[in-house]
Amino acid sequence: MRYVASLLASLLMIAPSYAGTRYGSDRFDTWIEVPAGYVAQPEPADGDGRTLISRDGKVRILVWAGWDVSQQGLTAPPGLKVTYKARGTNWAVYSGVKSGKITYEKMVSACKDNDLIHHVLIEYPREMKTRMSGDVAQVAQSLKTGCPSWVTDPQNSDSVTSPAPTPTGR
Repeated sequence: MRYVASLLASLLMIAPSYAGTRYGSDRFDTWIEVPAGYVAQPEPADGDGRTLISRDGKVRILVWAGWDVSQQGLTAPPGLKVTYKARGTNWAVYSGVKSGKITYEKMVSACKDNDLIHHVLIEYPREMKTRMSGDVAQVAQSLKTGCPSWVTDPQNSDSVTSPAPTPTGR
């Protein structure tokens, strides 16, 4: 029995600090799980996403969704010096440097003609690259997307005719 207790205690000590608090948007059915140590900023009035900032203020995590009104699709964020990219049929990942910070963005398109794009964007100082690699991977992997019923329900008068702005701080 002492062996089991000792093993359990050891596992708890080496467990990552990933708490998995869920943040996102009910409006667009976009969600991520965020490690402990981030503070959620007030939700924008339009309810399209969330911004979270690390307690020390060095890291920003943004999660949101919006309509691809510019018809740019899953392209790299403007101003990003891309050092890594990967693409699939309805998703893309870009990472690089923008304004002196490492920026990672994952995008997933959904709904009808893939005109709704779900995003998670993480920005942090270059010197935190090693420390942030686990958090970035976990947050990016946790991105859950859907196509809200109000988008596909023809009876709903709030149709997909107007674009949604990005969250505050983006």
